Amino acid sequence: WGGEKEQAAEIAKGNIDAKNWTAEAEAIVKKAVTNEDSSLPPSSPPQSSEDMEVDLDALDDDDYYDHQRRQEISMAADGGHWEREYDDYVKDVARDVERDTDLVRWWQEHNIRYPTLSRLAVDVLPVQASSVACERLFSAAKHATTDQRSRLGTEKLEQLQMLKASWKKNIVDIAEENAQLEEEIRATEELYEGLN
Repeated sequence: WGGEKEQAAEIAKGNIDAKNWTAEAEAIVKKAVTNEDSSLPPSSPPQSSEDMEVDLDALDDDDYYDHQRRQEISMAADGGHWEREYDDYVKDVARDVERDTDLVRWWQEHNIRYPTLSRLAVDVLPVQASSVACERLFSAAKHATTDQRSRLGTEKLEQLQMLKASWKKNIVDIAEENAQLEEEIRATEELYEGLN
């Protein structure tokens, strides 16, 4: 998951299909931003340090609206040079990012400096990297769609799955309760025998 050096090292180890993941990611970002069907807004060139230091929390609604409006006018006038935004992001050292940083929140907080990249990141980062939860859902659904229930429509199946998910939290584990009760009885008997 690196750049040219990591790709070269992988190829040297014998993996001829090794990729330069940094270049791959850059190509995907460029394709997403330049796509005519993209719903992403055009980005602006880097703002002046005066614009960067605006404390959005301190602005009242009118000031915030004016600030956003000035930015959008600036972006429209500039023609949306997202490439400069991307170059600035690549060159910038994010000093406030650590291993346990919430990246979605970080991008939301930096959406003024990197509006286009922020929009991409907030769309992509929350996506689960694993399909386990989805597979688990499909496995649970197959128990509801048996041969005897072959005429269930999609609407009823969805309702059944939603009910099962909400009721699952409230289902009592009788075996666990019995085990706890037995433990309490054993402890009481030992206490009683110790007193005699």
